[in-house]
Amino acid sequence: MAKERNWHTNFVSYCEDLIKTAQFEGFPVSRNKDGRIGWVKAKGSKEGKLRTDWWKFKAASLGLPTTGKWISDVVKYIHPFSKKPCQVCGKVLSIRYEYPTKTTIKSINKHLRTEFDYNEFKSIYEITQIVYSDHGQDGLQSLAKCLKIPFEHGSGLEEIVQIIKDELVSQESRKFSPGAMSNAPDRLDGYHTYNICCRSKEDTGRHAENMGTYNQDRRAYEQWADGDLKIASKMMRVGAGDGTCAMCGEWKKMTADHIGPISLGFAHRHDGFQPLCSSCQGGKRDRLFKQDIELLLEGESQGAHVISSHAQGLWDCLKKDVKTDEEGERFSKTLKRNQWAFLTLLHQIYSGGFGMHLLPLLNPEQFFFDVEFKGVKPGLYQCDSIRTIPGNKDQYTNNAGRYIRISFDALDEYMSKHNRRIIPVQSQEMEDAFTQLARTLKQSNEIPRELTEQFQRAKAEKDKDHRSVLMLGVWTKWTEFGSPVDENVREAIFNFMHAVWDQLIKEWRP
Repeated sequence: MAKERNWHTNFVSYCEDLIKTAQFEGFPVSRNKDGRIGWVKAKGSKEGKLRTDWWKFKAASLGLPTTGKWISDVVKYIHPFSKKPCQVCGKVLSIRYEYPTKTTIKSINKHLRTEFDYNEFKSIYEITQIVYSDHGQDGLQSLAKCLKIPFEHGSGLEEIVQIIKDELVSQESRKFSPGAMSNAPDRLDGYHTYNICCRSKEDTGRHAENMGTYNQDRRAYEQWADGDLKIASKMMRVGAGDGTCAMCGEWKKMTADHIGPISLGFAHRHDGFQPLCSSCQGGKRDRLFKQDIELLLEGESQGAHVISSHAQGLWDCLKKDVKTDEEGERFSKTLKRNQWAFLTLLHQIYSGGFGMHLLPLLNPEQFFFDVEFKGVKPGLYQCDSIRTIPGNKDQYTNNAGRYIRISFDALDEYMSKHNRRIIPVQSQEMEDAFTQLARTLKQSNEIPRELTEQFQRAKAEKDKDHRSVLMLGVWTKWTEFGSPVDENVREAIFNFMHAVWDQLIKEWRP
C-alpha cells in the first residue's frame, strides 16, 4: 500500500497503543516488512477472515446483534480512545458525530453572522464555546434556533452542550458527521484510514465529482423520478470536464444541470443534461426557462421520455403554453405543486400501512448491470453509445437495496419539512379521488399478507443499512410471487393525479 510510506507519527503511535489495550486483546495483528502494524487486510484474505471472526466473537461477548452494520456498532462500542489521528496529516478527531457539515456551518454563520470555516473541522462543542465567549446568552439562543433544538431562556453553556449531546450527537444527526467513518473489518481499528480532514483529497471515491454524483442520484430516489437512474448518474461523473456554459457562454469547469429538474417531476436520464458553470447552476436552481422547454420538446421529438409518469398529463397539456422565461418560472411553480401533491399522496399511502402497493413504482432491476460509455464528450455530458453489462455483484445488490430504502425514507423526510412555501393543490375532485383510493386500498387483497407483513417489518428496522437489506428482500420475495399488482389501486392513484392535473390546469387557464 503506497500510502503507508507517508504515515504520520501520530498515526504510527496510535496503532501501537491500540493493540496494547484490553479492548483489542487477541486481535489478529501482523507486521509489514518495515515493522509497522498491518493496517489494512482485505476481508477475503486469511488475516482478514481472522479479523472478521474476532469481531463476531466480540459482538457475541457483548451481547450485540450481528445484523446490519453490526461491525460498525461493535467498533464504536469498544473503541478505547473515542478518537483517532488521520494517517496523512495526524489531526486527531473524534469518532462521534461532532463535526458540523458544510450546510450546518453555513447555517450557523448565517444565523449568528460568524465566520466559521468548515475546513478547520471544529467540533460543535468547540463552536458552542466560541459562540458563548463571543456572543453570550443571545449567541446560545441563536445557535439553538439554528440547530432546531429546545433551549429554555436563561439556560447556560452546560445546558446547551448537554442538549446538543443528547438530541444531536448521540442520535447521529445528519447535521453533523463523525471525524472518521467506519470501515470495518478491513482496517485495524474498524475506521477509515483518513479522517474527514483529508478524506476528500485522499479517497478517490469521495472526490468532489464523485460525491456530486452520489448526491444527485440520491435526489433522484428521493423524488421518485422515472428514468435510467444508474446510467444517468454515471454520465454525471464521466461526462464532467471543462467546457462552455450553456447559459453564460464562458469556458469553465462544468457541472451537470438537469434541463428538466427532477424536483419538478422530470426524469433522471443520461441525455437530459446541459453543461453549466457552478455560478449559473446555483442561479438556475430548480427553475425552467424558455430555452429549457425548447430543449425538452426537442428531446421528446427524438423519442426521449423526459417527464416522470406522475407529471406526464400536466406536462402534455401545458408545455406548449410556455413562450417566455417568466412563463417558464410560473410553470416551474405549477410542476412543483404537482410534485408536492404526488409525494404527499405516496406518504399517506406508505404511513397508512399500504407501502407494498408503491413497490411497483420502483425499478431495482436497473442496478444489476454495469455501464460502459463510448465516445464520451467531456464537459458536454454526451456520448456516442452506451453498453450495459449484466452482473450480480454485491455492490449492485447494495445499491438496489439502498435505492428502495432511500425512496421510502424520503417520504417521511419530505413531510417533516414545513418551510417549503408551496401552495397546496386542493379541489373537491381530489378529495373524492382520495376517498375512493383509501376505500380501494382497504378492500385490496391482491398482495399476499406475508408480503405486507414482511414490508412492515422492514419499514420498522431502525438501522438504515439493515433496512436496505430487508427492503430488497421484500422486493425479491415480491418478484418470486409473480410481482402482484392491484390494478384497482394503480388506477385509483392515477385518478387522483388526474384530479391534481385538472385543478392545476384550471388555475393556469382561469
